[in-house]
Amino acid sequence: MPISSHSTKRITSRVWRTTLAQKTAFFVAVCCMAALLDSCTVLNDIFNPPPPSYKATPWFRDGVITGFTSNTEAANLDINDFLYSGMLDMYFWNARVPKNLVPSLTNFPVPDSLLNRTITRPDDRFSFIVKDGRAHLEQLQSGAIATPLFGFSTTYFSDTNLRVTRVLVGSPAHNAGLRRGMRIAAIDGKPVPTSIDAYVKVLEAWGNSLSLDVEDSNKTRRTLSMMRAFFTIKSVPFTKVFTVAGKNVGYLPLVNFTGMVGDELTSAFATLRDANVQELVVDLRSNGGGFIVAAGQLSSLISGQFSGTPYVQYTHNEVYKSNNRSINMTSLPNSLRLQRVIFLVNGGSASASELTINALKPFMSVVLIGTKTFGKAVGSYSILHEKSGYLLQPIAFKFTNARGEANFLDGFQPDRVLADPIDRDFGDAQETYLRTALQYIQTGAFPAASTKGNISNAFSTTQEPRMMSEQNEILPALAPIEKR
Repeated sequence: MPISSHSTKRITSRVWRTTLAQKTAFFVAVCCMAALLDSCTVLNDIFNPPPPSYKATPWFRDGVITGFTSNTEAANLDINDFLYSGMLDMYFWNARVPKNLVPSLTNFPVPDSLLNRTITRPDDRFSFIVKDGRAHLEQLQSGAIATPLFGFSTTYFSDTNLRVTRVLVGSPAHNAGLRRGMRIAAIDGKPVPTSIDAYVKVLEAWGNSLSLDVEDSNKTRRTLSMMRAFFTIKSVPFTKVFTVAGKNVGYLPLVNFTGMVGDELTSAFATLRDANVQELVVDLRSNGGGFIVAAGQLSSLISGQFSGTPYVQYTHNEVYKSNNRSINMTSLPNSLRLQRVIFLVNGGSASASELTINALKPFMSVVLIGTKTFGKAVGSYSILHEKSGYLLQPIAFKFTNARGEANFLDGFQPDRVLADPIDRDFGDAQETYLRTALQYIQTGAFPAASTKGNISNAFSTTQEPRMMSEQNEILPALAPIEKR
């Protein structure tokens, strides 16, 4: 039945009065609740006040870095307080570190958890700490490994294609005859696992002895046996010289920039200089870096004509800005004074490797062959907390070249992008990356991606490298496995 206008007004008035009453009650309730919450907040602040800003103890007096250990009362702090103080003090992004954490063992049972809470993401992918810091520092300085190893790394393509990525010279694996590019067909008499996860479990279960069935590039199979051992290895395991289109082309594989690398570079470049090398190929694959001074030495040996010009410029945070400086290339007796250098790189080429590439780009032709580098334009100091034995490596500075450039935060893109089949050893003229470099030197152009077969007979090995003594060999930063 239709509702009259008068009835409609009565109903509307009743609904409005009811709704108004409900709204009023709701408003009063909200106000009461707000007052209650506000009073609770006040009480909480009284009985459970937020922690005050942490008073950091500087690691170094007057912001001047003097060595591997703190020279202030910070050295006497427990490890968590020492780490937190350093992150608020020397860390490059210290202004973005939370200021009111309580770095107790209750809140952070291990220092790693405190580090993870304080590092600045996504900028910082690099800060780390090491529990056995003294052994790690000794390894960086001398190259002496801390635990017995077999001394090789692998790349897992599939269960039918497990490749040896690198073999450390002087290691049990090297002495047994294992070489880069070999395919592993069986481990301790058992087939290679059918998944990467299963393979990792096999790796973790390896004991002190190991037997590998391997196949080389000629499809020849053999069984190699080895025992874990302590050893040292060269940063520069060898050099080679090839003759390419009437030029002497040097090949220098560089494993890392640590240990006794300075002496080894001096010796290696003496060999190359004696061979009248006119072109140079430096292999930086999986070289994760090391001492920046070694990168400067390498830059100077490649291009001695630029002595006195900066190869790196440091920038620290405001507290440590007195450490900002430029470091110049120097004139060294064995410098090749080249106009061009070719670097072989991959995703493991980082830090000091990238610094060397970046340092030379303003002054000479720099050609990159391989895959994109890692992308690390920042660095750190090794700081030992003697009280706990931990070694801390928080990022403390960024670096640029003479032009103020560091355009490789996502890595350097190669001039010639190539997949690495890992089917031959380093220094083999038929190895994919080296073959491409030699072809480029011969013709001035990169070969087609599908080019196969033997390279020109113009490439012939003319001499073997001059080796350093065993005590000067060093261990590289080397991952045991890569996944493809």
